[in-house]
Amino acid sequence: MKKSQVAGWLVLTTGLAFAEPPPTLTLNDALSIASGRNLLVLSSAKEVERQNSIWDANAATRLPKIAMEARHTRLLTPISFNIDPGTLGNFPGVGQIPAQPVSISNVNGSQNSIQLTVTQPLTQLHKITLGLEAQEQAIEDASQKNRGDLINISVQVQDSYLGLVDTQNALVAAKDSLEFTREMERVTKEYLKEKTVLKADLLDVQTSRAQQEAQLATLQRNYKTQKEQLNYLLSRDLNTDFTVQMPTVSQEVSKTIEELEAQAQDQRPDLAQARAKLKQALINTEIARAAYIPDLGVQFGYLHNGNSGLLPGTYLTVALVATWDIFDWGGREANVRSRAQLAEEVNLQNEDAKQKAALDVAQKFRAVENLRSQQEAKKLQVDAAEEHHRVALAQYQVKANLAQEVLNTQAKLSSARRDYQKWQIDLAQSVAELYQAVGQAP
Repeated sequence: MKKSQVAGWLVLTTGLAFAEPPPTLTLNDALSIASGRNLLVLSSAKEVERQNSIWDANAATRLPKIAMEARHTRLLTPISFNIDPGTLGNFPGVGQIPAQPVSISNVNGSQNSIQLTVTQPLTQLHKITLGLEAQEQAIEDASQKNRGDLINISVQVQDSYLGLVDTQNALVAAKDSLEFTREMERVTKEYLKEKTVLKADLLDVQTSRAQQEAQLATLQRNYKTQKEQLNYLLSRDLNTDFTVQMPTVSQEVSKTIEELEAQAQDQRPDLAQARAKLKQALINTEIARAAYIPDLGVQFGYLHNGNSGLLPGTYLTVALVATWDIFDWGGREANVRSRAQLAEEVNLQNEDAKQKAALDVAQKFRAVENLRSQQEAKKLQVDAAEEHHRVALAQYQVKANLAQEVLNTQAKLSSARRDYQKWQIDLAQSVAELYQAVGQAP
């Protein structure tokens, strides 16, 4: 070997030795990243915060309302008026005040006043409390939606991750098959020189090799697309590089279908949302009925008039303030009726959601059972393919069989192994979907 070749080989091996492989992203890491960074989950979490803020704003209306008004008044036209005798009183020994008519004219100038009122609602507290109870159900609805989004994203992440594992397994299998076929091509060329095989045999091997190279290129492109999809779910740069590994995921279902259906009724976020909406609709009906109650509050007031002249400069007042629309032309009754009808509608939707949940759990449970029943057949399929390939390869090595037969058995063996790997992934995904139907994240 020439020195330049040796040097080039050393540089290449040194570069390979120091090249860092992409980090391995475990399924648990992916799920953790998604729960803290996925934009859909973060968005629904913000909605929970917003609903809590609405509750705080509504709760503040239970407390006294303190208002202040400052006013500066200036007359634009003079005021003239008369005070008749005795207008201000008639006192023994003094007589009428004033004793003679008094004419006042050309009153002008400005007036400053400050008014401070403190109003405490009384009967309105019942309506406010009902409104807060309805808002609590809105918070529950938003919280359950956030939990549902988290479960859905977790299942999507696991499906995407297992899909990457499946494609990665396919890449390994495709590379192994291609390496085997290239070796077959080399051996077949030797046999052709010895005239122990036909040229058609070599063409069959070369055709298979070309097809496998095209398949490998397609898998590599699909692998990159799937990586970008998983990076999207994790809300990070789409070009972030990583590798995956087959995780240890639950493939066991320890509960009966009846137990899972009962668990779904308690834990599914969509059913919890339906219950919250029903409670909210019932409370809104009570709020509509509360409109028949007059609004009554107690008000404390302070008024200071600057430049008051003869009038007192400061007033302190207390008052009961009541307001009520006596005639509403049937509006309140219609509002109560419409909200009661909405509550009935939501109740029917709630019952329908319960039945759909039970149906969903039953379907997912049986899908898991169907896959689990295939386990023995999948294993035997791999064993049979391995044995057929071993026999065909041994025959070909003694030139007793055609190359096409070896290629066929190799393809069947690769397909059987991939089929078994895919069955394992399908079972893991099916179990995850079952627990999603129950209301649990992977």
